[in-house]
Amino acid sequence: MYPIATMCRVLGVSASGYYAWQGRAPSAGAEDDARLLERIREIHAISRSTYGAPRIHAELAALGHAVGRKRVARLMRVAGSHVEARRAVFEFIEGWYNPRRRHSAIGYLSPQDYERKYQLPPPSPKCVTVHETGATPHQA
Repeated sequence: MYPIATMCRVLGVSASGYYAWQGRAPSAGAEDDARLLERIREIHAISRSTYGAPRIHAELAALGHAVGRKRVARLMRVAGSHVEARRAVFEFIEGWYNPRRRHSAIGYLSPQDYERKYQLPPPSPKCVTVHETGATPHQA
């Protein structure tokens, strides 16, 4: 991390203003967001991390919470719920579309394994090609 004085100078705020902000209690809106985020996390966990913002918004409305869909989406985005969902989808796809597993299941080598197994040895310095000598194929 950088020193507080440096960060304040770069961001154009005073150090005393930063420390005053840091010592303040959370605002009423921030407290409401924290309570709502707990409800969102509960619903997200009950849905086994499958519900997105629209469905969670519908669940909250059914439970009697008057909250906007965009606010739910913002809180989920800030909390990182979509990151978990993306990771789960990636792992699922990777399980089915893994080149090593796909090729080995049918007895083939993956392209990387094939290149490793059948890699040609480097050419020896004694080997001279026709192109390097300037001779035509009939003269060589």
